[in-house]
Amino acid sequence: QAPAGSGKTELLSLRFLRLLAVCEKPEEVLAITFTRKAASEMSNRILSTLTWAANRGSSAAFESQLEEDRYRAGMAVLERNETQAWHLLESPQRLRIQTIDSFCHFLASNLPVLSNLGGALNVSDEPDECYEQAIDELLKLLETDSPISASIANLLLHLDNNIPKVEKLLVELLKQREQWIDAVVDTASSPDATFDYLMQNFQELIEEHLSIVHTQIEDYAEPLVELASFAAANLLDSNSASSIGNCFGLLQLPGTSAADLPAWLGLANLLLTANRTNPAWRKQVRKNEGFPAPSSSKENRVQLAARKNSLHELLAELAGVQHGDLLENLHYLRLLPDLHEEGFSFKILRDLTALLPTLLAQLQVSFAAHHTVDHAQVTHAALKALGEEDNPTKLALVLDYRIKHLLVDEFQDTSSTQLVLLNKLTAGWEPRDGRTFFVVGDAMQSCYSFRNANVGLFIALRENGIQHLPVTPIDLHANFRSDGGIVEWANRIFALSFPAVNNSSRGAVQYSHSTAAHPQDVEPAVTARCYTYENGGRST
Repeated sequence: QAPAGSGKTELLSLRFLRLLAVCEKPEEVLAITFTRKAASEMSNRILSTLTWAANRGSSAAFESQLEEDRYRAGMAVLERNETQAWHLLESPQRLRIQTIDSFCHFLASNLPVLSNLGGALNVSDEPDECYEQAIDELLKLLETDSPISASIANLLLHLDNNIPKVEKLLVELLKQREQWIDAVVDTASSPDATFDYLMQNFQELIEEHLSIVHTQIEDYAEPLVELASFAAANLLDSNSASSIGNCFGLLQLPGTSAADLPAWLGLANLLLTANRTNPAWRKQVRKNEGFPAPSSSKENRVQLAARKNSLHELLAELAGVQHGDLLENLHYLRLLPDLHEEGFSFKILRDLTALLPTLLAQLQVSFAAHHTVDHAQVTHAALKALGEEDNPTKLALVLDYRIKHLLVDEFQDTSSTQLVLLNKLTAGWEPRDGRTFFVVGDAMQSCYSFRNANVGLFIALRENGIQHLPVTPIDLHANFRSDGGIVEWANRIFALSFPAVNNSSRGAVQYSHSTAAHPQDVEPAVTARCYTYENGGRST
């Protein structure tokens, strides 16, 4: 794990060089990056190191330990290059440093028939025309006797027969199909099986999150349960639709099964404001929350005032908690579906699972007609070209023989499909067989969610390894880039903006503190300026 400014590019380059020095062929070392710029930078750095080492006199003094390490690594590779007749400086293309997309294209084009890519194709970043054609062909099935005609009709009904809205939804689904193609097409035997699989995932997500909230709030269980029960009892006679009523008769915190979600929703709505965009702790409660105006009875007034005071004290205490992300986690509960109320949304989910396989088939036809594919299609084709882990293709077996060292940069931007690819590439590996898997990333810098990157995969890999292979986590902390004052300020300010614990399911990552390698030379290290301007007579 290497934060910004820690020298991870230098680290990767040095490791690449040292691996080259112990290989029979340079193609045995494969480095995967996520951008062409990163691949180019790494290739240039390695080649420049080799050229520099070849021209530098061995008797010259080294300015730093890093310079000495670079020199010795470069000379070891040059010696290997000479004895093995690699001719690296004359044939730099033998260095296997590729983007994930170019590597997938290499795999798919090696077995074009099996991967369904066919011949040479253009890979487009924005093949919207192909998406739109596939959707048009799908919607034409509405007036036929197709098995999915009813599902298409239900989808249109759900979106008020707004064709542009339907098209927008389906385009977004196609762009993000890496997230669902495995469940909907590759592993499910029927739409019903797909629906059951998705519902099981919902259940796991709900129960995992309820366990987190239960742990965070159990220290406040006694007053919270008592106040929630009181509020729910007051709502019984008011015909209120508030979920707080789900807490009626509550004697302890709800359990952590999916069936307990309604009661947790009641607790969340008692504690939080109704604003879903910017959730906050309540400042006050009224009759809609189960705390009505007091009656003329003195006893009633005293009891109600005591209850309100207790709730206000509890809310103030919860608002003062500086760890655990309780506010965000309670709000997230309100975004989860109640699996025991199968409403219209679940019916639409069932319809989507029925029509998406046909939409994918139409997309394949559209791609073939335009001689164009997108990156998701290339990645999926690459997986097919490798076969299954228990039934690998000849290409997979050849790669298993050739690739002995695998390095991955910016691993926090890996998608689930790309992880499957890495799993297949390392399927035949065994611990201590001389092959190595080395990844570098920084969970705080994950920024490719639009390409279906899932930072939770980085967290899970760090904790569990890759398949049967354990990994050894190494944390870099030094920041060689910034003034010491900036590093200290960033640690102080941003640490509170990150969750207290990692959550791989939600992609929540802890803040990783950096240590400044340089002293503070600027005082103050960070300043803030505010600017105002007039906008229609209003100062902003």
